[in-house]
Amino acid sequence: MESAIPDQVERAARRARIFAWHVAAVLAICLVANPTAAAASNAEVQAVFWSSQTSDRSRIDEFFRCLTLGSSFSGAWSSEFGLSSVTYLGSYVLTDPLPATISEPSLLAVLSAAFDDGLVPGPTAGIANEYILFTPSTTLVGTLCSSAKAGCGEHDAKARYKGITFDYGVAPIAPCNCHGTGNWTSVFDEMTNVGEHEVAEGLARLGGASYEVGDACEMPIESIACCGVTYVTQGLAGSGGASTCHPVTSTGSAAACAADAGADASSSSSGSGAGPRDGGFSGVDAGTSASGSSSGSTSSGGASSSGSSGGASSTSSTGSSGSASSAGSTGSTSSGGSASGTSSSGSGASSSGGDSGSSISSQASDASSATGLPGAVDSGCGCSMIGVNGGALGGPYLLSLLALARARRTRRRRVS
Repeated sequence: MESAIPDQVERAARRARIFAWHVAAVLAICLVANPTAAAASNAEVQAVFWSSQTSDRSRIDEFFRCLTLGSSFSGAWSSEFGLSSVTYLGSYVLTDPLPATISEPSLLAVLSAAFDDGLVPGPTAGIANEYILFTPSTTLVGTLCSSAKAGCGEHDAKARYKGITFDYGVAPIAPCNCHGTGNWTSVFDEMTNVGEHEVAEGLARLGGASYEVGDACEMPIESIACCGVTYVTQGLAGSGGASTCHPVTSTGSAAACAADAGADASSSSSGSGAGPRDGGFSGVDAGTSASGSSSGSTSSGGASSSGSSGGASSTSSTGSSGSASSAGSTGSTSSGGSASGTSSSGSGASSSGGDSGSSISSQASDASSATGLPGAVDSGCGCSMIGVNGGALGGPYLLSLLALARARRTRRRRVS
């Protein structure tokens, strides 16, 4: 019996080492598969306009303040993807005109140049950064708005700048010939509907979703209201899957109205200018490269936006809740933007291979963005037991290992 005890001790030590390696392996797999899930707990949204078409800019600022401060979008919905709050930081206007046609990668290059020049604050590490680009109606972006079956908007959650992953969405300003055109009664309704769709899909992807949260929930058209103003929106899928659609509802929070009052009081210095809202699309996407950087910008309408450099003036508004403020962006010397995959949006349920008004998804082949996205919240590596978004694998596996270790300890006590 005495000679058996050292053997039992050695076996127990060996099992403990094996168990430790198993745990380390699970942790490593989770962190590699979902590198940003644990870091990004809050989200920030910024809008970008071009000076040729800014007539709806102030109303878009009000809409996004309503969406983030006065609805279930921030908190109730976003928390399903690990984002406790969503803050709208305001809008910026770029003065260099876009060409008649531009590809998505070239548009991303324009945005990256604006980051470099301090005209738009660049993405912040540890934050789910979302940029929504309201491109003028005089510019055709890729295949968007090119036919009755074309997409009405798109986003790319694999864009990178200086090593930081961010999402940028594109919402062309009408007239937009796409599969959702018949569902809106005004240009502004389309801007809010498509804008919400693309921002939500981008944030969910950054939060770990492996599916689009807007495509299957585009109908029926819904709305939210703040300060007596109603905005056209849509429902969004939650963490249960692409078809688990839930309405985005108004909360009646006074914070949204307080933010509007603060922004309106300072709008005279925000640089918002009126611009033409009409115009046609021409040509097809020829992959036109947009070289050069924007020469100036103005910013307005955000919650606690501060310190942007490079000639961009900013105005801040009060009443922002539960979010981090934007730090000032300074000029930088290099851009790391890339485009890898885009998903277009509009109205009508998604379908594959059909012609019934489905969203059109495309994958760009830019090899410079080989970095992958985190797995879906409900189907990734499943490390929720250790504070990493996941689904059905990691947590139960860790529990089973712990149970096995407990059983072995019990058996060892009985032997001794």
